[in-house]
Amino acid sequence: MKLDAGSRLELRDAIEASVVSEYLTPELSSLLTERFAEDDAANHDDYISLEELERKTLARRAKRTA
Repeated sequence: MKLDAGSRLELRDAIEASVVSEYLTPELSSLLTERFAEDDAANHDDYISLEELERKTLARRAKRTA
């Protein structure tokens, strides 16, 4: 998520190109397209990293046990 939108799109295209087309059914292709569109539309500033989540969780637990 730390990549800019253009880099994420480039990564998406590279991943999509690496999928063997004979295994990519039309249904799966449609699903991937939907998921990519959802990612492109998401407000990534609303998300936090796993490390940040862990830090906040540990801080809450420390407050409860203090």
